[in-house]
Amino acid sequence: MTPERASHTEGVISAALSIASDCFPGVLDPTVVRTAASLHDATKELDQISLCAEYGITPDRNMLACPSVLHAVTGAEYARRQGCTEEICSAIRSHTTGAPDMTPLAQVLFVADYIEPGRKHQSCVLLREEYMSMRGTPGCIDTITLRILDATLRHLLDRGVPIHPDTLTTRNFYLLKGTSNNDR
Repeated sequence: MTPERASHTEGVISAALSIASDCFPGVLDPTVVRTAASLHDATKELDQISLCAEYGITPDRNMLACPSVLHAVTGAEYARRQGCTEEICSAIRSHTTGAPDMTPLAQVLFVADYIEPGRKHQSCVLLREEYMSMRGTPGCIDTITLRILDATLRHLLDRGVPIHPDTLTTRNFYLLKGTSNNDR
């Protein structure tokens, strides 16, 4: 692991532990949170196509069009082979695109990966500050999840690159979830 990746991983661990404590007090085991965060990018710096072949993963057209999501798939399989629980593997699998109705662990990892302190992109900084101003309030994890998905979509659209359908599906899920909660 490069020093940059190690630093990012340490930032995700720290952010994930803090977010878990803020948003799901007493719900998530810190050891589980730490394990998921430690392994979330375990395969990021490796040849993804070779790993897919080794792990028996057949990347579909969308994965090949959006290669940055492949490390989440191979990382989940790596974690599985290390004996991690399905909860951890699922969180790793969804840490780049998100997933509709994420578990608390998956949502914590998704948010932590985006807002960890080492991320310097303007949207990461702004969303980190926004999260800090609302942390611990009811619904803050869903609000920041939706804001991260919106920022991700804007970034991908600005770059003119394909968008993995899981990102769109996740964004729509959290948008509609927020809308239905506001209607109550």
